[in-house]
Formats: sequence, C-alpha cells, structure tokens
Amino acid sequence: MDNKMTSEKLSRMLHEHDFGVLATNGVEYPYTSLVTIYVSDDCQYLLFPTLRETQKYTNLCRDIHVSVLLDNRSVTDVTGDKRYAISIPGIACEVSERMVSSCKERFLGRHPNLAEFLSQSETALIQVTFNKIILVEDFGRVTEFGCPIQ
Repeated sequence: MDNKMTSEKLSRMLHEHDFGVLATNGVEYPYTSLVTIYVSDDCQYLLFPTLRETQKYTNLCRDIHVSVLLDNRSVTDVTGDKRYAISIPGIACEVSERMVSSCKERFLGRHPNLAEFLSQSETALIQVTFNKIILVEDFGRVTEFGCPIQ
C-alpha cells in the first residue's frame, strides 16, 4: 500500500470514532477515562470536554503527557483480521479563551447532544496535540506515523 492510501486509510480510521480511552499520569499509577472525542480534519489533534473537578483534569494539570487509545473491537461485523487499535501519545492542554468558541463549534458539529454539558462553566475543553500515531493491525503489525500524517 502506498503512503497516500495508507494516510487516507488512517484518516478514515481516526474519524470513525466518537469515543477514546484517555490515559493520564496519576500520582501512583496511570489513570484511564472514557472520553467523547472530535478528531481534527487534518488529524493533528483531538478535542474532548471534561469537568474541571475530575481526576483526569487534575492529572492533566500536573502532567500534560497523555495517550489516547482508539479501537474497533466493539464493531460486531468486523472479523479478527480487520480489528485494529490506534495509540496516540500527545500533549494535552485546555483550549485557550481565544480558540474556545471555534473549537466548541467543531466539537458540537460532531456531538450536538453535548451542547448543554459544553456550555457549563465547570466544563473545560481539552486539546490533545498528536506527537505520533501508532497503528496496530493484523494481530501485531505495528506502523508508526509522524504528525502531520503524510
């Protein structure tokens, strides 16, 4: 498969997900959370909302290094050799005041049902900027992609 086909395939895979598993660094051990995500059109970052009074937000404030896992194991009509997992290590930060309006608009374009949650003053919108993308498919074939994907 050539690079163009591979990057297009990866882009499709990234954009078919509404949820991801976020891993943050806790004080004693890693901490994982299910988050609702929006992946940017250019596949360079994702957004997710969270309340500021959560363990994940506390962990993000202490250590900006995170990883997000996306996979298709819950898709019932996908056979074993078509299963994949995508691991995305990156840097997380709260979206700046200057950018929050446009980022909320993009996020709500995919998840309009979260408008009320996103409008609460206690809710932070977090951006995870991708360092790289690691695709695991076919029971162990691992491919790493730099960002932006080419």
